Amino acid sequence: MKVSIILLLVLCLLSLCFVSCSDAEKPAWVEVTDRNLDSLLQIDGKLFVLAFSDSSDVLCQKFDSIAFKVAYDLKDSILVGRLEVDKYNQLARSYDISSIPAFRFIRNGEVKMATVGVLEETEINYLITAIDGVKFSDSLSVDAGK
Repeated sequence: MKVSIILLLVLCLLSLCFVSCSDAEKPAWVEVTDRNLDSLLQIDGKLFVLAFSDSSDVLCQKFDSIAFKVAYDLKDSILVGRLEVDKYNQLARSYDISSIPAFRFIRNGEVKMATVGVLEETEINYLITAIDGVKFSDSLSVDAGK
């Protein structure tokens, strides 16, 4: 019962985020499919953060909400895509996804970093900063095994 209520709340919050964006705003989050992945990978220079998830998994629901917040906060500098592994299993396998949730940080079609497990917002920001070659604080630790 609690899981169902939490799932409904998460879905409501996500739907509000999608609805609240005006047409003039850049989308914060892109649903990745077998039809649009190639074009998303062709975006020159921009970091593409590909999130592998499954909406029926409770851990992935937490992951999705954190990833969506990062996507919204950094929508001018990165692009975040979400791939449903249960729908696009072949694509997930092409990125060696054997456990979810997972991220692949991609620039110019090349995977720069891969993670497995739920990451907190600060950890995601840390990785993005590290990939972009900007100095970052050593006080921030990254533990993807949560």
